[in-house]
Amino acid sequence: MEDKPVTTERVQVELPLEVLQRLLRERNLVASEFRCLNNRSSRAGWRALKESLLG
Repeated sequence: MEDKPVTTERVQVELPLEVLQRLLRERNLVASEFRCLNNRSSRAGWRALKESLLG
């Protein structure tokens, strides 16, 4: 895979928790690549990350 230049352009997306869990579990997304925009999403994001690490 070719390295791409880092960009500061941002895109806000919303996706089902199940999709986030799958992306993390399959290593298609890593925690450092996203941030949650509110407390509720942050709690769910941490839960999804924890579940992906524990299998």
